[in-house]
Amino acid sequence: MSSYCAPCDRYFDSDYFREQHIKNSSNHPECSICTLRFMNNHMVRNHKVIEENHFYCIDCDEDFSSGVDLQVHWDCAPAHCGSSVSNVNEEEEDSIREAYISEGVDLSWKKERLRELEAGFGEAWDDADWYDHELPSYLQDPPYQFGGDSDTDDSEEDDDDAAYHFTCPMCLEKDPKTVCTTACGHLFCASCAVAALKYTHQCPECDEPGEVCELRRVYVESDD
Repeated sequence: MSSYCAPCDRYFDSDYFREQHIKNSSNHPECSICTLRFMNNHMVRNHKVIEENHFYCIDCDEDFSSGVDLQVHWDCAPAHCGSSVSNVNEEEEDSIREAYISEGVDLSWKKERLRELEAGFGEAWDDADWYDHELPSYLQDPPYQFGGDSDTDDSEEDDDDAAYHFTCPMCLEKDPKTVCTTACGHLFCASCAVAALKYTHQCPECDEPGEVCELRRVYVESDD
């Protein structure tokens, strides 16, 4: 079965050849710390969160040189602690940093952050019950209705009823039941697209602003 690269809109004979393409293509984002390339920015961020010797705040999209610096950032940055710590000066930050250096920093937070990511991009979102990405009415392209009358004959509609030869670039699921495109044109399975846009309000491929209501369902035809 062929393997699809969404950012480059190219098919490859196998996942192996696609991975080799990603590693050597400047079209794909690279980790700013170890320079490895990944399918999209979402995968780069997850890589930084869980990889050893990578100290990265996914909420602020910021790299740090050590676990101590990252912990100080989490303790002092208003984005994480509220406005009550906004007046922490440089001298106070230095004292906090020295305390962490002397006492050591527990890096078990990496596992906790990974669990948070997995929960956020998991099978279901508790706060997204109002949105059913399997309902055609949420993924239609007005004024068209999926499953309604069209200019194509029945045989063509039957052929387009499922997605073929497509691998979601986020979860790597092959032939997902429902495929969606973002407003900027990138393809994902519906579950990943909905979860990513609800969490970041950005396309996980190119970081363009986007919302769940902008998703459109598409049918990926076989290349046979």
